[in-house]
Amino acid sequence: MSGLGGLNKAPDGVVIGLVQLQLPTIANKSDLAAQTAKICAMVAKARKGMATVGLFLASADIMGI
Repeated sequence: MSGLGGLNKAPDGVVIGLVQLQLPTIANKSDLAAQTAKICAMVAKARKGMATVGLFLASADIMGI
């Protein structure tokens, strides 16, 4: 359940969602690949639950990993 049930977008608008994950420690390429898979899985899960959201961002992505 989320507080977005009553969120109405404009006809030409987009709803942006944010998924939050713990900031990972990336030491090598396999760590990066594992974190990428984790982010993709979280976004897929969020999209399934909130089909009206047009764009999802992971909070770690916007912090520059």
